[in-house]
Amino acid sequence: MVEKELDKVLREQTLDHLGFSPDVPGFNVSIAAFSCIYLIRSREKEIACSEGCALERYTSETLYDELSDIGVVDGDFDEILCQIKAEEYISVDDEDRYYSGKLSNILVSVLSLVYPTMKGLLLVAYFTQTAEEVKSFRKTLEEAIRQVENILAKQGVGLSLNEISDGDRLGLKKIAFHLRETVQEVQSGSASFRAIFKERAIKRDKTIDHIAKSMKEKGELPVLPLNGKYLKQQMSRSLYATADISDIIISDVAMTVNLLKMVNQKTKGRSVATVSHAIMLIGHEVMKKRVDEFVTLDDVDDDGLRKELEYIFVSSYMSNSIARNYAIKADVKDTEELCISSMIHNMGQMLVLYYYPEAYHEIKNMIGKDCSKRKAARNVIGTTYDNIGIHFARQWNFPFITVESLRVCYFNRIGTTKDNLVVNLPFCSAELCAFTGGVLDRKQTVRLRGLINSLNMFSRDLSVLLERAWADVQSFSKKQKIPISKRDLSEIAAAG
Repeated sequence: MVEKELDKVLREQTLDHLGFSPDVPGFNVSIAAFSCIYLIRSREKEIACSEGCALERYTSETLYDELSDIGVVDGDFDEILCQIKAEEYISVDDEDRYYSGKLSNILVSVLSLVYPTMKGLLLVAYFTQTAEEVKSFRKTLEEAIRQVENILAKQGVGLSLNEISDGDRLGLKKIAFHLRETVQEVQSGSASFRAIFKERAIKRDKTIDHIAKSMKEKGELPVLPLNGKYLKQQMSRSLYATADISDIIISDVAMTVNLLKMVNQKTKGRSVATVSHAIMLIGHEVMKKRVDEFVTLDDVDDDGLRKELEYIFVSSYMSNSIARNYAIKADVKDTEELCISSMIHNMGQMLVLYYYPEAYHEIKNMIGKDCSKRKAARNVIGTTYDNIGIHFARQWNFPFITVESLRVCYFNRIGTTKDNLVVNLPFCSAELCAFTGGVLDRKQTVRLRGLINSLNMFSRDLSVLLERAWADVQSFSKKQKIPISKRDLSEIAAAG
């Protein structure tokens, strides 16, 4: 199994960085197990800081939902949960509620110290994406193992036990010298992932197959008609600036996705994250041919589908504007990747809408007071919109950080490094679009407040940012002849 081989590399490299002998019996935490430990611990911290908001502890079902959302869907979770419970990383009460144990704090803290640039879910995401590349035959297992060994060796930091606090040192030794025994009895009932989620996995695979088949029949995503016209006019000139071409494309989420998809499927080296880079690689003649082949929204016969797609275009443009204006205020350099990641954040929703509209409308009809967009999507297509986007972005060889920016992320890493901005600001931008129209409930608003605080923004700064973004949207929608209210825009943008 791919995951088990990669887990061995993580164990070996981590023990080496910590100065432990490779033959110590413990430190057997797999990436899947670490994901469970990390999520349960993070929820514990959220509850402690929730300011009275009724956050609930994970149950088997909600924990599995979260594991699916971060891309960890393989593995025998019945056995994994029993194992980490036996090893005192977590505990579970009689009502199937999950609690974090003291050892989980130590494990997460130590791994963050050893891999400071790959903390928490970024470490998980790197391993899950590498495993996916092997399973989709983009890499051999041997290539993946060499790559992971090299990355962990370079990114890892040697850590002496003397650099760890006394209490954590004892806990770390306990982790390292755990004698792992085979779990004989798997907990049954509500904690049985295998029994509960078989149907969901079938729905998810069916959805992916349906979209892939529909892509072959329908072709690429349709672009805004005026943008297609402007691009043809620019490309027909004997002399034009790459920046002028880029500006048109980056205002159009479908053009951006189509271009990055085309160039990354052909690129064997480092994946391309920006439109400017993609245009340089493609060249004038190929780019001109691609522009002539674009399908536009005028070619979409279904009025309702066309209107919904227009709303996604405008929502994506507002996310782009929020990211751009924040980057200017925060003096972030080279903002194109950040703006693109924010703009394509809802790519999965767009793919389902265009290539599987009957499922999209079924999800939309289910959304109500007691059913969020994410819950409705899991019921209908077996997964969430962001996971659909992530699946195809990986298939199209998008850069790792761009793929992660598609994920709905509730963990506040914003404001520390450019990579963290690229991963988290897109989600914050989308939620701010939803907040503008007042569609967020109290729980979502509290979560958004945490994200905003991590951006180091005052209320006045946020108001100015949203006013500028809304002014940009009004100008854009008027130019594109797309009438839209804040409420319309919000309902498209909200993660749910």
